[in-house]
Amino acid sequence: MLALQANASKLNGPAPAAEANTSRKKNAKPTVVSLCEEPQPPASALSAALTRALGRKLHRVEIDYVQNVCFLYQQARGGQAMNVAKLHSLSPGSYDYSWEPLELWPDLPTDDLRFWLFCAWELRRRGLAVPEFMLGVTDFSLIESALKSWERQKAIQYWRTRLSQGLPESPTEIEPLDFRLMILPEEARVQWTTLPDKKFKDLKQAQLRRFSNQYQAGTLKVTAEALPLWHALHSPYDFFSACNFHFDRPETAKMLGRVLRLGGLEERIVTADEKPLARLSEALGYRLEAAKDETEDYQVELALPDGSPTPPILLALPCNPALYLSERAVFPGPPPHALGIGEPLRIPAPALESSSGVEFLQRLKLDLPPRIAERTRRVSVAVQLPPGWMAAKRRSAAAAAGSWRRAPEPAWARLKPAPTG
Repeated sequence: MLALQANASKLNGPAPAAEANTSRKKNAKPTVVSLCEEPQPPASALSAALTRALGRKLHRVEIDYVQNVCFLYQQARGGQAMNVAKLHSLSPGSYDYSWEPLELWPDLPTDDLRFWLFCAWELRRRGLAVPEFMLGVTDFSLIESALKSWERQKAIQYWRTRLSQGLPESPTEIEPLDFRLMILPEEARVQWTTLPDKKFKDLKQAQLRRFSNQYQAGTLKVTAEALPLWHALHSPYDFFSACNFHFDRPETAKMLGRVLRLGGLEERIVTADEKPLARLSEALGYRLEAAKDETEDYQVELALPDGSPTPPILLALPCNPALYLSERAVFPGPPPHALGIGEPLRIPAPALESSSGVEFLQRLKLDLPPRIAERTRRVSVAVQLPPGWMAAKRRSAAAAAGSWRRAPEPAWARLKPAPTG
């Protein structure tokens, strides 16, 4: 207890010294900390104007922007062309990497401020934004009169150049074309002419190409009577078929099948002596000349309605109804048998006197000759379905549709996971 009292006096001793230190701190002068200022851009017309407009020194972003403008201006003074990519670098958030050169001024600006004004004019014309802090130095009245005078001079020079090249000649009156189709022994030939001439000429590939290009461009003029024929013949990018309608080509049968059914073309489809192709209404038919015994042949041929032979057939058109083309006429007739039309068919008796021969004659709608008819029996079969057959069929179909079942799961899929913990 005595020791604690002795130490208490020692502990209370330093208190006056602490009060002395506090008094010294109150008498100390405050320390002034000066912040480091951003280095300003080199003195120029643009930096001075922007500093005055803002009423303060420039911040970092503003300094970088002014330095970019000054850099582009120095490039222009050095002879480098201003391009789209450089212009877009002056619009925040706008990117375009095109090197397309631009003409922004009539003469090189005298300082970077005027350089900026020409660039800002083009940015505004393109709908591109400029930084807000640059609006105070963007006074277009300094360059507006010079730009308008320059644009006026460019417009005058443009029209002088256009007018010096001459105006396009007025189109000459185009004579309408007339087309026709001539039937020859081995081919169908397309011919054309103009109205004043009226002398038909064979259509060549070079002429067909020219006519097709004019038709695509809307400048081809065709007579109203020949227009359906032109539409049937014209095929874009095919300048061969219409000049080569040989009867051994499949394209010829397709074309003639369309053209011979078109109305109003009677005067546009002619024979070799330039007379209209005759169109007969009475249909041809097959005629069968029977064999007397197995050593002879059956003869199948087309015949006129009165039984007389037909003129030489050039082409059979398997459409509905079928058409048969000769040099001077076109005949309707039965479906072609696809075994040749040039000459009558001569079929040995043993070959035709068979089940396949009977089917062939029935397809041609010919009566069976006596030697075949006496050995052929026609049997009519009547099929009788039991009552309720249709309902049973529906039930069977429904059962088949619902017979699908989900596949059973494999054994491993039904295993329970092992307990954890």
